[in-house]
Order: sequence, then structure tokens, then C-alpha cells
Amino acid sequence: MRILTVTNDAVIMLFAAVLIGLGGCGSGGWAPAATTAPAQFSLPWPPPVVTRSATELTAEFDGSEWVEKSDNAFDNDTELILPIGANLSWGMYALPDLHADNELISLVLEFTGPADLATGETKLFVGLSNYFNGYWEWHVADPDQPSTLDYVDPADYRNGDGYTYVALVLSGTSQVEIQSVTFVTTGNTLPAPKNLTATAVAVELIELEWDDVPAASGYYVYRSIYADMSNRTRLNSAPLEDSNYADEYIGRGLYYYYYVTARGDSEGPPSNIARVWSHEIEMPAPQNFRVEQENAESFTIAWDWADANPSGGWYIYMDTTPNFHPNSAPGGNENLLINGAARQFQFTNNIEPGQIYYLKMCARSSGDLRGRMTDEISASTTGSWDWSDMHTITTGQPPFKAVIADDKIALAYYSDTSIYLATGLDDSWNSEAVLSGAHDYAQFLDIDYSAPNYIIAGYDASAGDAMAAIGSSGDWTVERIHGDGNTNLFHPESGKYIACAITDTEAAVMHLESNYQTTVPNPRLLVQTRSVEGSAWSSAILSSYAVDPAPELSSSLVYRGGNLYALCANRWSAAVNFYDRDSGWTANDIKHPSITKMHAGLDLEWFDNEWYTTAFDYINQELYIGYGTTTFPWEADKIAGFYHSAGFQARLTVEEPLAAAAWIEQGALRFAFSTNDWASEEVILAGIENPTTNAENCLEIVLLNGELYLIFQDEDTGNINIARGVPPSE
Repeated sequence: MRILTVTNDAVIMLFAAVLIGLGGCGSGGWAPAATTAPAQFSLPWPPPVVTRSATELTAEFDGSEWVEKSDNAFDNDTELILPIGANLSWGMYALPDLHADNELISLVLEFTGPADLATGETKLFVGLSNYFNGYWEWHVADPDQPSTLDYVDPADYRNGDGYTYVALVLSGTSQVEIQSVTFVTTGNTLPAPKNLTATAVAVELIELEWDDVPAASGYYVYRSIYADMSNRTRLNSAPLEDSNYADEYIGRGLYYYYYVTARGDSEGPPSNIARVWSHEIEMPAPQNFRVEQENAESFTIAWDWADANPSGGWYIYMDTTPNFHPNSAPGGNENLLINGAARQFQFTNNIEPGQIYYLKMCARSSGDLRGRMTDEISASTTGSWDWSDMHTITTGQPPFKAVIADDKIALAYYSDTSIYLATGLDDSWNSEAVLSGAHDYAQFLDIDYSAPNYIIAGYDASAGDAMAAIGSSGDWTVERIHGDGNTNLFHPESGKYIACAITDTEAAVMHLESNYQTTVPNPRLLVQTRSVEGSAWSSAILSSYAVDPAPELSSSLVYRGGNLYALCANRWSAAVNFYDRDSGWTANDIKHPSITKMHAGLDLEWFDNEWYTTAFDYINQELYIGYGTTTFPWEADKIAGFYHSAGFQARLTVEEPLAAAAWIEQGALRFAFSTNDWASEEVILAGIENPTTNAENCLEIVLLNGELYLIFQDEDTGNINIARGVPPSE
């Protein structure tokens, strides 16, 4: 199966003469003069008028829903099949309510066909009904072309009843089976449904539930047997009215994956993916499945069981890949334990040191049928922390920044030229665009949260100024921080530098103001504040710098006890200044005398009744934890005496009574804890060969409810991942 987008192409020139006679098209239809078309493209003109609901605007339509077909085309309910033959085959669809606010921007075709489509003898053409000129406007399905449709001008793609018609025409020597066509528009879409869960309530019955989406006209449910949702199937042809669904058409002994979308003017983005095992017989999963012992040569798993011992014993599955499928084929990952009275099992054979293993298990009947499956656990022969509980949040570009938001993690990140917010934990995340539109966001980013509002600060290169978004999901106020109409007020050569903070009443942003304006003699470090409810931004000047060269800065901005605190490090001068508003923003250099040239980290945290930050001596290449209050310079403790070639990029997090730091050491991720005297350990990420080497922009460490999480970017795939750390068992 192939997925292509269609676009305008030079092939259109071959069909410039494809003008077909136009008759009446319903009330208010156009009636240009009749023209002649080549016989091979003698499609009906005007297309037949049909009635369809506006809620079907951007759905994926299967073969049986095409309103008109050639005599040699046919469907099998799920596919429109265009065969080869003496005559060209074609199909046509009617798209309702396409207007200025809902413009068609691309078509996505999902089909099975020849690999050389558009370059070989077989070609698939897409026609749009241009009522202004009175002919089919032809495009070609070409995988090497951009997805945006280049419309002719002038054009009107609606008939008198508001319908646009799309036709697919096959020319060549190979058959094509079209599974779906998605009509992508510029219309507003609803957010993705949240908190999708899938539960196997009985054999061959899976029930799905998700949160209601306000203003949704319905929902679509998609299913796949693949974790990436490839070869997925939409389970409902008409939108569901309720936020639940019962899937009764499943097989036994498989993992199924689901997501749902909400419908408004168009179909919105997918929810989180829910994964569920379809058991073969009604037996409960073993309880309290756990690792009892692990070392370099072996590990022992154990479980509890409240029912009568299973007559067939247990199936235990082990693999080196997370989220694997149980495989009972020869050479697979299945281990049969006949003794139904057993409550533990030791792995000693085929175990390698320095490896992470993933395990799951189920009870077995005397008829060799499998009951409900446990959740997956992992065992390590590394003797280190286990970071195998890893999930992909999204794909984006650096930088990205994270903050705790109630019981979840909130991540601000870039995708193309927009800034997005993803919220969630582990494998359940929801994303929305926050700063987008006619802007060019790049390079600079920070986020903070104070219930119920976020602040996300970024840099709009098109306006040359800092921007801020304040609010929560679906309700954002986005504005330039200066707001005076002047441009180029943000200094784009100031490192990766912007910081923000928020309370329930006030928002703040710190950045370096450029000297491009004649009223600003030198670059100035500013903290700008306004009330959360809305007011003009006011400014305080913390420092001024020489015009040339511009300083490279890193910074943090923190509210605590009603006061506003700032930390700003100048890499060139090695000055690291601590400021607070109640003291009139006086600059205090925190550098400890034992550090030759100091650069502080990006994080300022209150821990153990003092301020903490990471500090890097970039002459001696040593990483420190700096700490203090209002006495300067601060104290500084070297972290375990290690050599840290990129330690100035270290990140720091706190959740009383713990603090943790993460950094890059000679290409490897490392972390350390306050409770073990900051002794460090390498993070081993299963299946990730090239994690980020840019900790300043692509690494976050978070403590939440006593759990330690790392957020990092896989440089091979571009995925932003989250991994939960589990300490080694005793």
C-alpha cells in the first residue's frame, strides 16, 4: 500500500484542452459555453448533484461512497478499484461546503498500485471541478511533488449547491485499488480527544472510552495491529455521537492499537494510541508481576495468583525490544512453564550482561489457550538504572522545554515554524499549536505553569521580537511583548536565550533587547511583566552590554514567595549574576573562587532552603552544583569529580526532598542524585544509538511524584522521547 499526495504538475499542460460542455448544475449554477473534450477524458459535466452532510468534509471515504463510476470501475465496499482495459476507468466524489474559510489545500490518496506510478506507463490523474472556467482541472498523483495544490486563477470549485467534485482517472497498464481519499482543508479542526483507553472486557470484545470534545459533531475510531497505526482501518463509516465504542470484530491472541478523532468543520488530529491484548480464554492476568533479583548473569521474575492453579501452567515471553508481540513460532520469544503452582522463574540461559530484557506473561489452559496478559516489565543485567520504559512524545525541532503541570508533564517544542504544547505522561500525550500563523518562530523557547495558566515565550524572527502565549488549552492570548509596533527588538545573537515565569496573577519574560532601534544605545537585559488578566507590559532593565560583540547568555526566571528572581550567565565574561526584584534588580555575581571561569546552567531551583543551579568551570572542564541565598559568592560542590566536556549544558530538577541533574559527557547521557552525594551514572537507552548531544536545547530532566524522567531527542529519527528511570533492585 502506498500513500501519496496530489499536486499540480506539468502534466496539466497536456490537458489544457480538457474542456467539457457544461449544462445546468442546479439552482444558481454556472453556464459557460460548451466546449469539446478529448474522448479519453469524457467524464460527466456537470457532475451529478448529490446531497451529503457538511460533517463529511474531510473524512476518508471508501470505495462504496463514490457517487459516480465508469462502467468498468467497481468497488468492494472498502476500495474503489480502477482496472486496466480498453477504456479508461474513473470514479467521482462530491465534497460539500468548500468555501473561503474551508479551502481545499491537498488530497491524500491511500492506494495499492504500481511502484512507478506517475513516472511509468500508468498514471493516476485527479480532476477538480472548476465551475468558473467550466472544465475539469487536472492534477497528477506524484510522490515527488509537494502536497499543496496550486489552483488556477480565476477558479470557482463549487456548483450552485456548494459542492466541489473530485474525479480519479486511471491511464496505463496496471490496476489501482484506492482505499481512501482524505480531503485536507484549511477549516478549523477540533483538538484531539484525550485519555483514550481500550479494555478487553471479554473474549473478542474490546471497549473504548475517551473524554468528550466540546462542539464535536462526532468521532471516528481507527484500529491497527501495528504500533505505528500503519494499515489502519476506520471502524465506523458515520461519525459516532458518543465518546465510547465497542469493537466486536477482533481476533484472539493479538495486540490491537486504536486512536480516535473528533469531527467539527473537518476531522481533527488523532488521540493518544491505546494498546490492548485480546485474550484467547477468560482467565485473569497474573498479579503483581515483578522482578525479584537481577545481576549480570541472571534475573528472577515473580508473580501472584489468587485463583486455582492454571491447568496448562504459564506462558512467559521475553524480548530485547519493548512493546513486542508474543511469538510462539520456532525461534520466538515464548517460554512455557508447565508447573501451574509456580510463582517465580529464573532466567539463566541465553542471558547476556549489559542488556535490558522486556517481559510479559499469561496463564495457560489445558487446551493451550492464553488468558489475559500482564503489563510489560523489564529486567536489566547492567546493574544500573533501567530506562526502558520509553515512549515517543512527538517529532519536532529543538529547542524544547518542559515543566510540571499538576500531575502531568507539559512540553513546549517547535514543529516547522510554529510552537506546540504537548501534555501527558508515559505513552499518553496530546498536542496543540499555540504560537503559529504568519510568524517564523525559531531558536528561543521557554515555558512555565501556574494553575490553570501556562506562559510560553518564543521568538518571532519575522517581527524580530519576543512573543508570549498566556492561557490554557483552546484559550490562548498571544501577543508581542513590546507591543509598540517597533520591530527587531529581540537580539537574535544572544545564545539560546529567553526565560519566562508565571503566577496566578502575574506573567514575566526575560530577554535581551537588541540595539537595532536608535532609542536603545546598547543591548539590554530586560524583565518584562504584566498581569495575567491582561495589561500592557512593563519593563525593568537588569544590565546593559557592549554593542559589539553581543553577549551569549543563558538564564532562568522564577517566582517564589511573591518575589521574582533571575539568573543570567554571560559565557564570554564568565559573570553569572543573580537578581531579585525586591532588591531593585541588583546584579550579584555568584561565582565561587575555586571556579576559574564559570558558566551556569539553564535552571534555577529552590532546594533545601537555598537556591541551586548547575555551574561549569569551562577552563578545568568540571561540573559543579552551585548553591546559596543572599550571600555572595555562592558555595559550589564538584559533582563526583568527573570530567565533563559539555557540562555547561547540564539541566537540574527538584521535587523535595530530592534534586537531580542530567548532562552530556563525551557524547553520553549522564545523571546524578542529591541523595547519593551526586555520584553520576550513564543513562542506557534501549534501541537509541544516537541520543541528543545538545543538552542545552534537547534534554530535560523532571521529577514527578517521586519518579525521574528524561526527555531527549533521538538524532536518527528526530523523535522527542520520554524515558522513566527505575532504580536497580537490591
